[in-house]
Amino acid sequence: MEPPAKRRSFMQDPVLGRTTLAEFEASLAASEPKLELLEGEVVAFAGGSIAHGILCSRLHAAVSAAKPPCQAFTSDVAVRLADRATYVFPDVSWTREQLDPSARSITAPDLVVEVISSESEAPDRGEKLDEYQAFRA
Repeated sequence: MEPPAKRRSFMQDPVLGRTTLAEFEASLAASEPKLELLEGEVVAFAGGSIAHGILCSRLHAAVSAAKPPCQAFTSDVAVRLADRATYVFPDVSWTREQLDPSARSITAPDLVVEVISSESEAPDRGEKLDEYQAFRA
């Protein structure tokens, strides 16, 4: 794993530092910047470009075409992995899990999509990919 300073090169400094999943979920609603929790470390990140938004919209539309009971989500819905203290917002996710409409996250994604930019390539192909692969385990 890369050292924290290098790993966060495209993101702002952590807003809360190391924390538990429960503490993160409690602070998420009050947070101004968009946050993710990667193995217990809170990180903030900037929004995407117009090109990123267009591609994410098209990907979501394509994934949404799957028939129920499958459900596709944008980056507004988190993917949560409690045993690794991970709470992330992929660009597109898709699941067949039974959903509670009041829930804020899914826990059993069948598909996770990250649109990679030059600024996000290192963490998206490194630490975040490791976290996403843990969902398959």
